[in-house]
Amino acid sequence: MKILMTEVGNASPGDEAITIAAARRLLSIGMKLTIGFRTSLEPSFYRSRLNADHLHLPIQPIGPHHSTIDSLVSSVKISQPIAYQNLCKAVADSNAVCVAPGGKYLDGFDNALKLITISIARKLGVPYYILHQSVGPITNSNDASLIREVFEGATLVVAREDMTYAYLQDLLPSASNIVLGGDAALPEEYPQSDSVTFALGINLRWSSIGHSTLEGLHVFLSKYRSNNKTHPILIYSTTTSLPSDVVALAAKFDCACRTTWIQNPDYLRLVGSCHTNISDSLHGVLFSIKARVPAISLQPDMNSWKLKALKGNQNETLNIFPSLRNSSDAELILAEVNRIQSSSQFRDDILCRQAAILDRGNHLAILAWNVIYDSLLKTESLP
Repeated sequence: MKILMTEVGNASPGDEAITIAAARRLLSIGMKLTIGFRTSLEPSFYRSRLNADHLHLPIQPIGPHHSTIDSLVSSVKISQPIAYQNLCKAVADSNAVCVAPGGKYLDGFDNALKLITISIARKLGVPYYILHQSVGPITNSNDASLIREVFEGATLVVAREDMTYAYLQDLLPSASNIVLGGDAALPEEYPQSDSVTFALGINLRWSSIGHSTLEGLHVFLSKYRSNNKTHPILIYSTTTSLPSDVVALAAKFDCACRTTWIQNPDYLRLVGSCHTNISDSLHGVLFSIKARVPAISLQPDMNSWKLKALKGNQNETLNIFPSLRNSSDAELILAEVNRIQSSSQFRDDILCRQAAILDRGNHLAILAWNVIYDSLLKTESLP
């Protein structure tokens, strides 16, 4: 059975981890996989020893004003005829299309762009699946209408956490194709760190989707260093490259920097080398949880609920702090760092809560994969 997997992200460690996880599981049940990409993940597949074809599908943004599949597809056909023809051929040559796991549908993102391939799949009658996905909040009425129409036609939609599941139930009240899952990377096995090298790891996003500022980081480092002059600090990112001004600020406060991305399968080695991590990245937090290191979670992606929606079987949740924007944010986050680093009981309480979230996420992710396997194999057996 031939599967086209699209919307694989930008090759950051988080996007890489969930795409590789999904590909590995689809290949494990005998699927033939083609990765449709704008940013290539072929080197990641090579390192991971996964056999898939890779197809460049460079559809360009077309604006947020489309509220129906017909409008969206017609606009692509007119404005990008060659890309449209290539995409139609890729979809028609597949037995099913899968949207790669992630958090692709959210206010502030180009939602229409990430719905084009599966909109074409629906027009062509090709089954499509939306894997382990965070969705919402969506306040743009056109985006909400388009998502409703596209999602209701999916063979299966896997919600990555409870708030997405509730949102989709409200958006599609009569739908029977929505399944609650967990993040696709949670059940995966990665090598652990051999030792703790750094007292503190700071993992922030320095781009349009990040909210922390150089001012906030400066205040935080200044206050932390005033009481911890020799504690080794690592500044890194699992989402974006470190800008030169961040690297310069790190040097001023005698911090180590990791300027290149960590790669599969070593996500936990770097994260686990820190006694405590601060992160505004979902996978930065999840890697820290998997590495059994306390993670101080900062609000990611605009109003995204993908971190605050995580919970354990007894409703254990993460405390979500504001991004590191200014002096007051720095004070709040510093107080939490000090509590973790000065109280073994407080640290153990956080680790216990994180372990519960990991256990439930693992369980739900695997349950969702089993539903996907059953559905794909039924699709394969159809005449």
